Amino acid sequence: SAAGLTLHVHPTMGDDLTGIGTPSSPLRTVAAAQLKRRRDLKDGHDTTAVSQITLHPGVHPPFGLDPKLDSGSPNAPMVYQGMPGAVVSGGVAIPAESWTPSKDGLYSANLTELGIDLDDLGGFPAVGDTIHVCDQLQFLKSQLWHQGERTTLARYPNLLPNGDWAFAHAADGGSTGFTLSDPTVQAKAMSWVGEEAPYAHGYWDWDWADGILEIKNISNASGTVTISTAGPAGPGKRNARWVGLNLLSELDQAGEFYISVSGTVTYKPLESPDRWRTIPTVSVAPVCINVTGAKFVRIQGLAVQHCKGVGIMGSGVKEVLIKDVQVSMIGGNGIFLDGLESGVRDSMAETIGCRAMSVHGGDGTTLQPGNMFAINNTIREFAQYKRTYMSGIHWAGVNNTYAHNTITDAPHNCALGGGNEGDGVNCLWEYNTFDRCGFESSDTGAFYTCGQEATAYVNRGNVLRSTNPHPRPNPHPRPNPHPRPN
Repeated sequence: SAAGLTLHVHPTMGDDLTGIGTPSSPLRTVAAAQLKRRRDLKDGHDTTAVSQITLHPGVHPPFGLDPKLDSGSPNAPMVYQGMPGAVVSGGVAIPAESWTPSKDGLYSANLTELGIDLDDLGGFPAVGDTIHVCDQLQFLKSQLWHQGERTTLARYPNLLPNGDWAFAHAADGGSTGFTLSDPTVQAKAMSWVGEEAPYAHGYWDWDWADGILEIKNISNASGTVTISTAGPAGPGKRNARWVGLNLLSELDQAGEFYISVSGTVTYKPLESPDRWRTIPTVSVAPVCINVTGAKFVRIQGLAVQHCKGVGIMGSGVKEVLIKDVQVSMIGGNGIFLDGLESGVRDSMAETIGCRAMSVHGGDGTTLQPGNMFAINNTIREFAQYKRTYMSGIHWAGVNNTYAHNTITDAPHNCALGGGNEGDGVNCLWEYNTFDRCGFESSDTGAFYTCGQEATAYVNRGNVLRSTNPHPRPNPHPRPNPHPRPN
């Protein structure tokens, strides 16, 4: 058999039963194309007989790679090539006819009628992590995406006109909740008593650490309104910034949504369904593309969207290249790569719930080089779920390169790694541009390596040079009586 053959996959015109993988007789799914290649390998055919799977325009379901059966070889990498318009989506589209209008410009749809199981809708933690953990990776709360954007979970206060978060303020914090003194906010909070699953998301202790808390009770005693929570809300602290989340009664601004425990999504669109250019999509799948353990693989030319957890997941990889990929509208992390001789280049990551990219590799103890890279990428509008410590690029390892990237629009840091975050040895950062970093938090930087435990740049040889930072100050600061030690 000839080397370099390509299998074609078309999501609407293909057929996994009768298709043979040619342009005129394509398969329908990547999984079927992988199976055909595996059968060739099992039958003893030349392992270079199929070197590429081409994804035609349209929406493809998520897929993964078996590291033993779907990897390439040093001289013949396995290529997953997207044609223009090819999208890998982990969401379920909600057609216009599924939406029922109600009052105040709201529309509702029953997600279970679209085949979505209630367990697939996820949720929030009762007590969320306030520093390094993206809770979304575990709890996998479904989100609604429309017109290429993440819609906003119904909240109080509403977003600012530029899309930044607005905050209410606590009077006092406590081990089991917080109190309110502003009459307007008190009245709002009391109106949430009947909400089925309310939460508060706040900077409870520090202006560099945020987290989610389940609201257990709201009470008014002698004019003092107390919001009781499942965990501490800044004991001994005053004026903590916070937002009420997952509140159907606050679904009052265009672009907001709410998903009930019974699986009904309610949405306030900017326009009526008859004027929609695209239809809304609710995220369901945890991971869009999983290359964990793979070797000698290339993912190229694809749009990756609408997954609750990770856009592209690759742990323990070797010589895996992600190139010319657009990862967007992801609930957790955009791209995670950990391994050897692998990286991301010429790609984009935007509208991401937590970290946009994590590129790690190498061992700081044995000094085994990772030779990982992130080069010439555009990264923006991340940390939309967890606000702090969710960077545009998270770095760690040995002999890794991060160059010619543009990272913008970060409520906390734009680049984070080394020090407390992970060993960093002989890593190179050069010719990167940072803009609008740290606009919502304090005690941070556009490029942030934390050495609180005397581990900043824990080993020698890391270089930061020829970088163009444009950090922006926090527009809503509050006094911090206990600043973090340097």
